[in-house]
Amino acid sequence: MTAAPIEPGPHVRQVGIRDLQKNTAAVIRQLTEAGETAEITNRGEVVARLTPVSPDEALIRAMVARGEMIPAPLNESVADVEPLPALADGRSLGDVFAAMREEERW
Repeated sequence: MTAAPIEPGPHVRQVGIRDLQKNTAAVIRQLTEAGETAEITNRGEVVARLTPVSPDEALIRAMVARGEMIPAPLNESVADVEPLPALADGRSLGDVFAAMREEERW
């Protein structure tokens, strides 16, 4: 079973692998400036894609670099995180939030 070819979209440029090898820096600079994705071709067949970093990802990277955010480890699952202990009065944080939401409804 072969996948149907993907037609390039309005912001997808095709770059031959030889052109990429000879002009890597220039191709990447052009793609970055234009915010375009490139499909890398080998003998006319798409073999890879170069995709620019999204503005959201760039913002997150900048926040991490400034120490404003700590990224979660990639090998951990939310299911592996231990819940916080109950408050001194025995209520869980879930109970507290549920009570707060209930108060907001009135």
